[in-house]
Amino acid sequence: MDWLGDLWYYHKGYVLAAGGVVLVLLVAAGIWWFGTERLPGYNIEPVLKNEYIEPGGAISRYATGIVISNEQSIMGPKISIQSDVTRQTITFFLPETAPVWLGLVIGNKAITGNERLTFADIKTGQRVAVFVGPVNKARRVNILKR
Repeated sequence: MDWLGDLWYYHKGYVLAAGGVVLVLLVAAGIWWFGTERLPGYNIEPVLKNEYIEPGGAISRYATGIVISNEQSIMGPKISIQSDVTRQTITFFLPETAPVWLGLVIGNKAITGNERLTFADIKTGQRVAVFVGPVNKARRVNILKR
């Protein structure tokens, strides 16, 4: 333990400077982590598992992709997307009760992720994150813009 005492005695300034740099980096990382806007129910784990456990315990299939068609059908609004992961087409229905959120606009801090939209606001070519239940009906849709 003599070397630790010698280090402190002879190089106190360097030890304090190194500790200060580490502290500043940790504080900056904490500010970034807690300041990042998070989407409702969004994390990176569903991308790997392709499923999401809803707050009520139900399991949804999770997918992100580009809207290739949206149309009205007999059963209600129908949306088809091309999946980012598998490049397959995923078609699902959007019930009246399913919320459509404006999820994220990169570079625009005024968008909080709390803005509600309607089916009419979903356009072909938009990037979306969708949570689909077992009966092929969306539980919610997040529009992801850049």
